Amino acid sequence: MRKWLSQLMAHPEVFRFVHEKWETTQGRRAARGDVLSILQDIVSAIPGCTFILDGLDECDWVKGSWPGNSDDSITSFLRTLRGATTGTSTRIMIISRDEPEIRRGLSNNDSYDPVFEHRITPEDVQNDILTYSRSIVEEKLSTKSDEAKDEITKKLADRCNGQFLWIRLQQDTLRGGKSQRKLEHVINSTPSGIEHIYERNWMKIMRLTEEDKSRALSLLRWTAFSLRPLTICEISGALVIGEEDGELLLDDLPDSIDEDYVTTEIVDLCGSLLEVRDPQDKRDARLKTVHLAHFSVKEYLLRNLSIEVKKPGLGPPSYKSKRF
Repeated sequence: MRKWLSQLMAHPEVFRFVHEKWETTQGRRAARGDVLSILQDIVSAIPGCTFILDGLDECDWVKGSWPGNSDDSITSFLRTLRGATTGTSTRIMIISRDEPEIRRGLSNNDSYDPVFEHRITPEDVQNDILTYSRSIVEEKLSTKSDEAKDEITKKLADRCNGQFLWIRLQQDTLRGGKSQRKLEHVINSTPSGIEHIYERNWMKIMRLTEEDKSRALSLLRWTAFSLRPLTICEISGALVIGEEDGELLLDDLPDSIDEDYVTTEIVDLCGSLLEVRDPQDKRDARLKTVHLAHFSVKEYLLRNLSIEVKKPGLGPPSYKSKRF
């Protein structure tokens, strides 16, 4: 909701209203109740607001109950949000997997506050899937003939079962040096679920040298469990903290942080489990941020890694594979 308020502040009336509220707080950070109250006042004063919640099931939930509710679950949040917008022309669009907590939060028999549900099927996104597949093929296989590109595009679209992520995770296997037959064989032999692609990337990491494997696992730990996305500069500094004793291994700091360093020492080690994003309006490699390819990567890591609690202050816990 704080993000929604920051976007709404582009509206002159909202900015003025929020600024007046802020002046009464003496610099105190707005509590959940304050944010909710402000949002409720805004949607009552400005008709036709539309809010979008994408990937609600992927949110990391922060402790602290919502006003009027005794718990801090997603169900409680949704009920509180609906209460704040009831009686207004506000619309809320939620994109999420079908989770019981979310469904409970949206259940309501009130005809004046209806909930409309649409279950997205592969057919709904087929045209977009084809367009996305073609963009990947054009990028990775630019030297192939148009006929070959068409065939590979169709193979990707047919195998992905409506999952854009499945196509994106296939990028590493689409190499221009391979023949069309080999490319199609790789696509056909990859199971349609993304779990198998994660498994393939994980096994590649397990086959690295001990030094590279240790670095790759550290990259995944820091990325998965940091409170916010880390920049290349920050994660490079974190990687020189010794896992056993917390000693700073300053000699391991890179001589320079450039595109080659990002590619060879971060992206190539973790494959498609990680992605590096450019900062807005900037091209400095040090300011790029490191992210998991998708929230489901974190779910995969949590299922496949066991926790070994480390000493306080030495960074995230050490996660050792059950297969070691």
